[in-house]
Amino acid sequence: MRHQGLGALLICALGAAGQTVGVIHNAESAAGQGRGAALGAETSVVAATVPPELESITAAKLRGHVSYLASDLLEGRDSPSRGLDLAAEYIASQFRAAGLEPLGDDGYFQTIHWTVLSAPDSGTTLEIDGAAVDAKHFRVTAGGGIDAEGEVMDLRAGETADKIVRLESAQRSVIADAITFLRNAPPKIVLIPDERDTLRASGVFQPRAILTTGGPARGKYVYVILTGPAAALVAGAKTARFHMPPAVETPSRVWNVAGVLRGSDVALGATAVVASAHYDHEGLRPENANDRVMNGANDNASGTAVLIETARALATLKARPKRSIVFLAVAAEEKGLLGAKYYARHPLWPLETTVANLNFEMFGRTEEGEYTRAGQATMTGAGFSTVTDVVKRACADLGIRFFVHPQGNEEFFARSDNFAFAEKGIPAHTLAPGFSFAQYHQLGDEWQTLDYENMERAGRMAALATLRLAGLEAAPEWDVSNPAIKKYAERRKAAAGAPAAGGADAAGASPAGGKPAGTGKAGQP
Repeated sequence: MRHQGLGALLICALGAAGQTVGVIHNAESAAGQGRGAALGAETSVVAATVPPELESITAAKLRGHVSYLASDLLEGRDSPSRGLDLAAEYIASQFRAAGLEPLGDDGYFQTIHWTVLSAPDSGTTLEIDGAAVDAKHFRVTAGGGIDAEGEVMDLRAGETADKIVRLESAQRSVIADAITFLRNAPPKIVLIPDERDTLRASGVFQPRAILTTGGPARGKYVYVILTGPAAALVAGAKTARFHMPPAVETPSRVWNVAGVLRGSDVALGATAVVASAHYDHEGLRPENANDRVMNGANDNASGTAVLIETARALATLKARPKRSIVFLAVAAEEKGLLGAKYYARHPLWPLETTVANLNFEMFGRTEEGEYTRAGQATMTGAGFSTVTDVVKRACADLGIRFFVHPQGNEEFFARSDNFAFAEKGIPAHTLAPGFSFAQYHQLGDEWQTLDYENMERAGRMAALATLRLAGLEAAPEWDVSNPAIKKYAERRKAAAGAPAAGGADAAGASPAGGKPAGTGKAGQP
């Protein structure tokens, strides 16, 4: 999940921030108002029982998945990396064991080709007021082929194009304002004083980035972070000279992992609910000598474990739900929701017959006070669609307190993978016990720190909500009484009208076309 703060600012730079969903001042009450009566009546019918198969989701099984996915062996599951590939193989093996049908272009794998843009390893130089800055006291973000020389100017809206710009500090508010200005008038370089290199610890402004087809331009200008004694040079700098050799571009490949549990109804089985979770994290921090691995246990090995066990439990049902369920593990969430966005542009199940998305995030931590504690759960966008009713009832039936997070309900709606579906008009939300914990995007997010007993109950709730969504006759709907949410319903209508009940053309087949040579995975079913 991309929090407001330095992690979220990376999304701003990628162009994902600035999306607003409007304000719901009383989302708790809004969650049950302003919608048709059909879903409410139907929910009371399908909510009558909790299938015993959900009891197969246990703390021990969840612990087993997380302890592997968040192990040092996987080196933080960066996108792309060997550790990410190992995680993808593991998830595919679990989908295979559960009996899901493969839905990718290559078995369970949806192959994604990107280019990794990296800063050059050497040759970058910086002078301030005629004096060279020691290379060990500055670092640069992804980019290259930049020469800049001249006056150093303060940040001023509309006047930064092709200039050398300085920021007064590395504080989040300063950087947030800067990104907004600089996007519209790209400079040559941006000097940031950061004596303790707090930005590196926050995982933003890194020396490599992913270039995607149709994505924002990257590397045309770079941030130069001055650390240690060099940080003090920024405030009084009058002139600067900067040289950076050409960037390094490396072809890369990552996988989304997808399988489907076919629905039982002849017509509704051709429509689907997507259950999703991102399985990547932030890789390695080479500068930390004692512990380099960003293990990402809660974020988001925990959500991935819940996804796996939800698939396993629902696949054992004697009576399958009417609609199909697509189980989707996506890569590169930490790079700006890129895996989910790729799926939304290249769906493995037609979007026009995808009726909802439930995304699972950070299911393992419960110790952060009022808004992250055991025995309760929340969702992003509570009240934005009728999916809320299903989630609230699933919580109630399992003795979980449902609450609306006063900040995260709206803010995080656009900062997790559900948003890729919402932008296509599909009712989509992220489920979580809470949105914060002490080691978010820090070292120390280890598998031993999770509350697996609470995760068991929360995981069963996620599975129950997914099952009940797939059992509804009427597809979920956006709350069009909220003007800020109405746009999503309009996108849904513009894409293909109301979701079809079914038909021969909505079979959810993989897209036509072969995989690029040399990228396939031998032996996949």
